[in-house]
Amino acid sequence: MRFEELPNEIIYEIFDYLSAIDLLRCFFNLNSRFNKLLDQQLNKSHLDFRRISKVNFDYICEKYISSLVDQITSIHLSDDNDTPRQIKLFLTHDNFKLRQFIHLKSISLSCVQSRQLLYQIMIECSYLPCLTHFSLDSRGIEMDENDAEYFVYYLSELSELIYCYLDISWEFEVNFKKFSPSLSCVQSRQLLYQIMIECSYLPCLTHFSLDSRGIEMDENDAEYFVYYLSELSELIYCYLDISWEFEVNFKKFSPNESHISTSLKYLTLG
Repeated sequence: MRFEELPNEIIYEIFDYLSAIDLLRCFFNLNSRFNKLLDQQLNKSHLDFRRISKVNFDYICEKYISSLVDQITSIHLSDDNDTPRQIKLFLTHDNFKLRQFIHLKSISLSCVQSRQLLYQIMIECSYLPCLTHFSLDSRGIEMDENDAEYFVYYLSELSELIYCYLDISWEFEVNFKKFSPSLSCVQSRQLLYQIMIECSYLPCLTHFSLDSRGIEMDENDAEYFVYYLSELSELIYCYLDISWEFEVNFKKFSPNESHISTSLKYLTLG
């Protein structure tokens, strides 16, 4: 039996083992049937450009992306040493614009190293009506407080956002009241308390993820933190990576002592 004679169910199973980029290179425009199968598969595929050569990146962007802008739902771009200037090349491509990805639900950006590029990203993202997940690593960017305020403003304009992961080095306090955070490398007790207080104003916050291994806490600090955490009444997922050298009382998550327990489904302590 030839490959094209296989039933759709078997072909979909094979597709599941291949990346979206491999699928495009192997099957796109072979015939109308495979294009229809690809349409369905790409709606659940993640387009990951982190480990692609510059030649293949240019080829994919030039040949395929413009015809798929209304189908792609997830994408990851990177400006690391292996893929320099990839994000800018994608944003400034002649054949398409990021704002045309009207069904994009998730965007992840690694090693963003320019404020101007970051602002361009945020402006383009503001045109994406279905964007619910935003992940950013921009530790290489130097920002002052005004830069951070502009960034948070643009972030708050992403009205459908339900998950946000930021890996940014700020040496000052930032107002996170307008969006739902997943925060990495928090290294100040004062900043952590501000985060928790701001989170208490977020009525729809369901997921909370925190890496604060750099913070020195005593038992009183830990109790305050757990108290603030217990006040997040809609929380259903909580991941904590915190170094405590003492026992911490998590009874506030129990049914008799806090309303949070009626909805909390996952609590992971690293």
